[in-house]
Amino acid sequence: MRYTKGFPHSKVNGCCANTYKDKNIEKRLFEIEEFKNSKVICIYLSNSEEVNTENIIKESIRLNKKVCVPKSYSDGIMKMYYIDESTKYIVGKFNIKEPISSEEAFKNDIDLFIVPGVCFSIYKDRCGYGKGYYDRYLENTRGVKIGLCYDETITDIKFSYEKDILMDYVKTIDEGILKREIEKTKKQIKEEMDVAKKISLTEKLRNLKKKECK
Repeated sequence: MRYTKGFPHSKVNGCCANTYKDKNIEKRLFEIEEFKNSKVICIYLSNSEEVNTENIIKESIRLNKKVCVPKSYSDGIMKMYYIDESTKYIVGKFNIKEPISSEEAFKNDIDLFIVPGVCFSIYKDRCGYGKGYYDRYLENTRGVKIGLCYDETITDIKFSYEKDILMDYVKTIDEGILKREIEKTKKQIKEEMDVAKKISLTEKLRNLKKKECK
């Protein structure tokens, strides 16, 4: 069995073009009250495609917050386990690193969930990896849910389904992108409504003319 000690390095050879982006997202996360006030944080162990969480984990432990990370099981169940600087990891399901830890964290004790995703929407929808692990786990939880992503993985398309769990926040580099996309969408909706009204008015006038001709 392959395992490593200490925090798993999620970027190849410890470097990545997204380092600057990661630091900006970390900064925005650390600034919000929900992070500052949290005592127990659930966070993912990032892969090379996701926002790097290594520094977030280290900073959370430095601030004496309890940190737990996920472990997936074959029956579709996901559980969280507490970690610290001495935790060892193995490569688990889906080639994701998981902790060798026996102390389970219970979801009702978790104040803050920091969640990965393929993409997020401006409406706080989250697109996961298709297995539904997080949606099942996050159901009926009281903690604040935050999705981390890069600007290029934000969309203005609403895509959530009934059983999908919405985020409370989506933290990205350019926080203004969310506001701009929302405003753009509102403008598009208004324009579409204006066009619909014009079409409706045109149809009414045509119908009146038809009646007058009879």
